[in-house]
Amino acid sequence: MTDTDAQPQSAVDAIAEVVEQKLADEPTVDPAAESATLERLDFERQIAELSEKYSGAEQEIARREQTINRLQLTQARSEAARDLGVKPDLIKGGSTEEIEAHAKELKAWKEEIEAKNRPRGPLRSGSNRMEYPVQPARIRAAQMLRDGGGMPPARW
Repeated sequence: MTDTDAQPQSAVDAIAEVVEQKLADEPTVDPAAESATLERLDFERQIAELSEKYSGAEQEIARREQTINRLQLTQARSEAARDLGVKPDLIKGGSTEEIEAHAKELKAWKEEIEAKNRPRGPLRSGSNRMEYPVQPARIRAAQMLRDGGGMPPARW
């Protein structure tokens, strides 16, 4: 055996010796502790997933509550409009009480306008200018031909 053959064997022995030292220096892992660590990590992952689902559910609940509130206000507007005789599109308010108050104001305003535009007494004879309805020329011509071409009445 030559020196060259012995040298690689001593290098292999040196490496093996270093590996053995490193393994000896490393703490030994307790299988029970490793299992407990893996279970803890699994529980933490499950908690994170459930937290995401919970926050998503809270957001969905908030969105649905907003929809319910909006529909309740729309229903309150429709009911106030039906009860008081005003258009639901004109009624404003962010709560049922505000909607009812605004609808009552609109009804009072509507009645005030109607009272101003109402005639101040019964109509008298002669106040209607349309005693003789105005007819289109084509209809008048057809009537004149049917009547024998006579003279049209003084007022059409």
